[in-house]
Formats: sequence, structure tokens, C-alpha cells
Amino acid sequence: MTTSSLRTLGLTALAVAGLTDILDSVLAITVGDDADRPPSGVLIILIVTGIVSFAGYLGRGGLIAAYAARLVATFLGIPAFIFHAPVWVMVLVTIGIVLSVAGIWLTLPALRRTAAVRA
Repeated sequence: MTTSSLRTLGLTALAVAGLTDILDSVLAITVGDDADRPPSGVLIILIVTGIVSFAGYLGRGGLIAAYAARLVATFLGIPAFIFHAPVWVMVLVTIGIVLSVAGIWLTLPALRRTAAVRA
């Protein structure tokens, strides 16, 4: 695989991880029990981080924003394991974390600056 195809695969992984955040939030609002539902602020932040995860397609600055969004979403997902959330929540959080790590790993070389060429 070439570097550009790995980068594209990483960007796609970040975007799909963002989709899992949005899906998790929508399902928690519509399907989840009131006792299992996270606070409204957490749901709003997850929706925002899901949307910002698509910013990686916008260039270097967008990629840094997507990294930050995935980091916040990962930290917000960890309590699902501590407080024994429903299984579907833990599955979506696990998928999001795995895709976040893979996406960051595959797109990290894109943040390197190329050395200046002397003429």
C-alpha cells in the first residue's frame, strides 16, 4: 500500500469512529433507558466530536482537530466500562476506540513536515 492509500484509510477510520459517536448518542436518546442514559452534556459533546472527526479531510489543521476530538471521545467512552453500561454501548465505544487508534496511527505520518530542499 502506498502512503496516500494508508492516509486515506486512516482518515476513513477517523470518520467512521466519529459516526459511531453520533450513532451512540442518537441510540442513547431514542432507545436507551433513562437510568442508563449519560448526561445531556456528554451526549452533546459526543455529537460534536463525531462531527469534528470528519475535519481530518480538510488538511493538517483539520487532522489535528480530528485527533483532539477522538481523544476527547475516547475519554468520554471509558466510563461506559466502569459503570457497566449496556452491551451495545460498550460495543460501539470499543469500535470507536479501536478505529480512533488505527486512524491516528495511519495518519500520523501526514503531520510530518518535509525538509526544505536547498537549490
